[in-house]
Amino acid sequence: GGLLRQVTNMAAGTMPTDAVDLAQLDAGGQSAAAWLGGGAAYEASGTGTYVAPVYVLTSPGAAGTYNNVGSALLALDNGINAANARISSISLTPGPAGPQGATGATGATGPQGQQGAGVQPGPGTDTSAVHYDTTSAGSTNYSSVTLQGKTGTQI
Repeated sequence: GGLLRQVTNMAAGTMPTDAVDLAQLDAGGQSAAAWLGGGAAYEASGTGTYVAPVYVLTSPGAAGTYNNVGSALLALDNGINAANARISSISLTPGPAGPQGATGATGATGPQGQQGAGVQPGPGTDTSAVHYDTTSAGSTNYSSVTLQGKTGTQI
C-alpha cells in the first residue's frame, strides 16, 4: 500500500459537511449503546468495537435470549399474539346457582292510597252501577238485573 496519513489537532465538526473526529464517533457509539441497554457497549479506545445487547425474555411464548432489538420485539409480539389466541379460545360457562339466602324481615306497611274519583268512601254500595240480582239462596242470578237500586226496574 500507499503511505497512510493522519489528520491531527482537528476541531470537532459542527456542520453536515465538516469532517468528524474520533471523539465525535466514539460519543455517538457510546450513546447508541446506552440507548439499546441490555449490556450493549461501544469500545471507545479507537477500535470501534461494539458489544451487542443481551435481552433475556421470560414471558411464555417469548422466552429466550435475544441480541438485537428487532428480534426481542418480534418475540414479544409473537408471545402477545399467542396469549391473545389462548384468551379468545376460553369458553366461560357459569357455575351452578348457590343456595337461596335467608328471607329477610317483612318491611313496614306502606301509606294508604288516595280515594278513587267518583267513589264514595266506606264499604257501602255503588248506586250508579248495574249489579246482578241474587237468588233466595244468596247466589248470583246472572239472568236478572235490577236498575236504580233494589227497588228499581227489574230486567
